Amino acid sequence: MHKDGAVVVLNIKTGEVLAMASCPDYEPGQFLNGISNEKWNEYQNNSAILNRAIQGTYAPGSIFKMATAVAALETGVVTPTERINDTRNIS
Repeated sequence: MHKDGAVVVLNIKTGEVLAMASCPDYEPGQFLNGISNEKWNEYQNNSAILNRAIQGTYAPGSIFKMATAVAALETGVVTPTERINDTRNIS
């Protein structure tokens, strides 16, 4: 299972970034006194130094999922606690 991803939370009225996270991540303090080659290679191999929230490129589409979810909730087609297991794998 991949645990790579990014999340950005915006204020919908102002566009202000309220929260941002990228995974996997790294410990910035390790760079203060120099980082070992082993640790650097580990970060490189798992793309931990890539900030997916601001450096990743992704196809548009997530907003349509949100709009569809809101419409489904407002019309009662689904409930807030209902889970949908989408096993479709798009690569």
